[in-house]
Amino acid sequence: MQKPSSIDLTAGLMALFIVLGLVGTFTMAMPPMPSNMAANPMVTPSLMASIAHGSAILGALIAAICVFFYWKGHEWARWVVMIDAVLVLLSLIMISKTMAASHFNAGIELAKAVLAIYLLWNLNTAPVKAWFKSPKFDAA
Repeated sequence: MQKPSSIDLTAGLMALFIVLGLVGTFTMAMPPMPSNMAANPMVTPSLMASIAHGSAILGALIAAICVFFYWKGHEWARWVVMIDAVLVLLSLIMISKTMAASHFNAGIELAKAVLAIYLLWNLNTAPVKAWFKSPKFDAA
């Protein structure tokens, strides 16, 4: 069975959003440290930034692996993408805080929400579901 063209398009868009999310994470100003942590000399702003950046890189790697398996047609990855789409839509509750911190990140979140709506519809159409359920043979 031939891969639906929407799979390549959506996998490419998800990969783009992973990269844009990293760019947003590395360019957004870090919020000030909470007052209860400021007194601790072990907790520095650079440590907090390192934790945030390391977490973003780890999250991006996991997301990229899921997108790769989605693109290859694994049914479990289809479910992961649908669950992520629901979580993206639920995160719109926080869009006002994101907008206050960074218009760039808020724009990415809104674009991800549009993609999430499309994914929830597209991944439940009969041809796409059939492709994910069909056996795939790699020439590797």
